[in-house]
Amino acid sequence: MRRRHVIIALITLAMVFCFALTSFAAEDQQNQGSPAGVELTLDDAINSALKNSFKIQQAKLDVDRAEKVRDAAWDNHRYMLSKTWVPTEQAFMSLPGTDDDSLFQALAADRAAFIQKKTYEISQDAINIQVTQSYYDIIKKQQNLDAAKLTLEIAERAYNQAKIKNEVGMVTSTTVQAKKTELEGAKSALEFARSDLENAYRALNKIMGKDNDFRPKLVTPVEFEKLEIPSLDAEIIRAMNPDQNPYLWSKKEGYELQKYAWTYTQPEEAGKVDIDKARLSYDEARVETRKKMKELYDSLKTLEISYESATQALATAELGLKNAQALYDSGMITKDDLLNSQMAIVKAEGDLLNIKINYNLCKLTFKKPWLSFLS
Repeated sequence: MRRRHVIIALITLAMVFCFALTSFAAEDQQNQGSPAGVELTLDDAINSALKNSFKIQQAKLDVDRAEKVRDAAWDNHRYMLSKTWVPTEQAFMSLPGTDDDSLFQALAADRAAFIQKKTYEISQDAINIQVTQSYYDIIKKQQNLDAAKLTLEIAERAYNQAKIKNEVGMVTSTTVQAKKTELEGAKSALEFARSDLENAYRALNKIMGKDNDFRPKLVTPVEFEKLEIPSLDAEIIRAMNPDQNPYLWSKKEGYELQKYAWTYTQPEEAGKVDIDKARLSYDEARVETRKKMKELYDSLKTLEISYESATQALATAELGLKNAQALYDSGMITKDDLLNSQMAIVKAEGDLLNIKINYNLCKLTFKKPWLSFLS
């Protein structure tokens, strides 16, 4: 009966681990104010989130508790060993007693401690990618805001010029109304971009445990560093190893535990079905992981090609602005033409930034494929 309770407890613990893996979400944090304008690196943001996360703190305490329970279980087992009387030797020997359950209890506590350690590690990984996504999101939203400001400037000039031309009969009132509509749209887009940026800051602050009005200067640029992958097959083998993949480990653990627990299920035929279900769940996870690794690999290669194209597009836009600036200084083109060249650069920079962000996140997930199954 004791063994049944222990096995059921371990299965429950493994299910809790799997739940933490697939549904980890940042919780409400303790707000801590910081001076406005402070610089914030990506590493500092991650460390702050790890330090202030209640979920991480709870997971660490669970690890400490499980280790204490494990140590006590092994101490008890060693005590029981020392009390094993061997008649043929006429002495107490270090052999397990026939009616002693302490070894099973110690092994179960060992497994429970390992599960808690895995839970703690995956919680840290979840915080890491959440912070990285939020950090990059702020950078992207700031770029969107800059683009919206320039768009508004262009729309304002177009509307004002349309009004002047209408007064001298060069354009109709319909044209003026169309430019006014474009202007109103640009104003709305600007307000949306500002709100979007504010929400992005709040999301990062929540994960880090900072005040909502904390507005640091993000100083870690989004770089592009190509991930060298000599062998996709070798990377898939790595990802398919349960010892290196907490997602697969949790599925395998559930299967292994179910093989011991089925005898306690009534009727026994139902317990055997539970084993088959656990095996299928593990097999499905392996198929999902293999498929995800191939998808991530294809995405990385596509983004690498896109990066080269976006880099060339930005270089072309920069050359175009340089030529436009020279023509404008010579009085050969208007301010509107110059602003349009500036807008071309802003658009090219935005496209390149999105590619770099997607590549970095994809690269992070390729290294730790179980992050794909976090939601």
